[in-house]
Amino acid sequence: MTQHKKTHNELIDGLETQWDELLREGLVEPPADFMSSVMKQLQHKPKSSNLKRSPFGLLIEIAQSAVVLVATLAALWQTLAFVFGLWAMTAAY
Repeated sequence: MTQHKKTHNELIDGLETQWDELLREGLVEPPADFMSSVMKQLQHKPKSSNLKRSPFGLLIEIAQSAVVLVATLAALWQTLAFVFGLWAMTAAY
């Protein structure tokens, strides 16, 4: 007696088709004021510019910027060394 167990993907695919059928048949409908209530919630959400930054967060941002700057300078240095190597090889002949 063997039982066939459905995989996770088979279960998800089954749910998607069930939802599609329900939406097509009109059995599931959002409330009439759904759009307005969502828009009201979005308007009341604080903007990131209004939030206060902590000194620790500012320190992290400065450290990240410094790391990006150092990585950029290292990449530029390697590019210049490669170009110089090419120039040196062609000038030697």
